Amino acid sequence: MATARVSVDVQYQIREEVLDKISKIDPYNRPILASIGRRNVKNTYVQWTTQELAEPSSSNAEVHGFTTTFAAADSTKRGQANNYTQLIAKKVAVDLSMEAVDVAGLGVGNELKEQKSLKFTEMLNDVEASAISANTAVQPLPNSSQAGVMAGIQTFVTNNAIVAGSGTYPSYITPDMYDDLAVLVKKDGGMPNKTFSGLQCLRQISGWVTQTTREIGNDGRRMTNIIEQYRGVAGLQDLIYHSQLTTVLLMLETGRFEMGWLREPKWHPYPDGIYDYSGGTYKTECTLISLQQKASGKITSLGYTA
Repeated sequence: MATARVSVDVQYQIREEVLDKISKIDPYNRPILASIGRRNVKNTYVQWTTQELAEPSSSNAEVHGFTTTFAAADSTKRGQANNYTQLIAKKVAVDLSMEAVDVAGLGVGNELKEQKSLKFTEMLNDVEASAISANTAVQPLPNSSQAGVMAGIQTFVTNNAIVAGSGTYPSYITPDMYDDLAVLVKKDGGMPNKTFSGLQCLRQISGWVTQTTREIGNDGRRMTNIIEQYRGVAGLQDLIYHSQLTTVLLMLETGRFEMGWLREPKWHPYPDGIYDYSGGTYKTECTLISLQQKASGKITSLGYTA
């Protein structure tokens, strides 16, 4: 006699099992914000002064008893740089019923808290992306629809730049290209300590850089975002992967950059009871300060993709 099989799917009131766990993934890190300084600013338009020394001269020689005369060029002039602040926001709205039901992995009444945590992380990721970008500064105009945009590091670093694929340079990173950039920065007085680039560029560099064992930090974990160190003509640089970079390599003296905060990241809740949801908006306003762009350099137009 044949066996009759009964499918479980057709039986009623069988509970489905949903694991009480939420798996999160954050493909981004914030090595720029972790590497540069910070300060408070008091305006949406931030200016700072720069100073440079004249090029060394081997022909600086005078006869004994010479007469000193002065000209306008004898005074070392100062420069000026500026940037605008960028207002960054992340909105959160959670239905009040969502706060009342039992959510897998969260329980009851924790949905808003979870969404706030996620949006806060995303907002800081946006700050990081803006800081390392090639964005052009845009003046914020509150009386119009024009939002302020901060100029990023790639925009500020202009003097010491190499274009891959031009002249004798190939479209991929080479030891000569890397060292040539370091020489340019060093001649301008820079002391670059960190190099940021995409994964394919770092793979090329790995071909000529010896792997270095990293020390274990205070939290007991290895600093996995620093994969190598390279000692070249401009000294020792940490080589750091940055997910926002593909065709660009940045060789930075990170002490010359600061993140200026006009408005620290803050949670602004919606008025309670007006709508049938709770939530609010995370807001922050900040700008990038590049104290001396000649202390850093970049390679652009590398033939890499994400």
